Amino acid sequence: MINSIETFVLERPADKKGKRISEEEMMHMFRDAVEEIRGQDGTYAIIKSTPLSIAVNGYEVDVNTEWPSPVGEHIEIRAFVAKMPKTNWHFFADLPKMWGGIHFEFFSLQELQASILPSLLGVRDATFMDVSAVMTEVSFVKDGKISYVAAFPFGGRTITRRIADDLKLSFRDAERLKSQLGHMLLSEDLEKKARGIITQS
Repeated sequence: MINSIETFVLERPADKKGKRISEEEMMHMFRDAVEEIRGQDGTYAIIKSTPLSIAVNGYEVDVNTEWPSPVGEHIEIRAFVAKMPKTNWHFFADLPKMWGGIHFEFFSLQELQASILPSLLGVRDATFMDVSAVMTEVSFVKDGKISYVAAFPFGGRTITRRIADDLKLSFRDAERLKSQLGHMLLSEDLEKKARGIITQS
């Protein structure tokens, strides 16, 4: 697998110029840019892509806060990209069998991990959880096969909002506090409160 930082330079359509950029529009633009690169590269397949920073008209947008809906035409996204040689896709040939022979065109990364990791770890039963910013996916594996998959709208931002509300902090300060837990020296009382909120969440 190859990991790299890629930069995507995007231009909004003429009918969108001068209008605010919604979070949904930004996600669609990023997805389309990734798909374009995926179609051009005949050697590697992109299996994961995560935005790290976003700039609109040269000004960086703080992605650790609530989406600010900026106005602009020129968008630059720096993203973490994980690629795998397409010759290795034969490892996934048995995935449809795990789902009873159903035809699939796309698998989520969580499903791929739940399909492959049990055999790599030498276990038959396992539970895999992937917590992203806004969504959590859970996969249950029994006897080496995926028995149940679920997703629900709870993620890192949910916890950040709880910390912000309970400790009367801004979203940005709550995100910083959450990120610093275990890495920086905080007052014992503050760290106890923050960890309690995370545990309750």
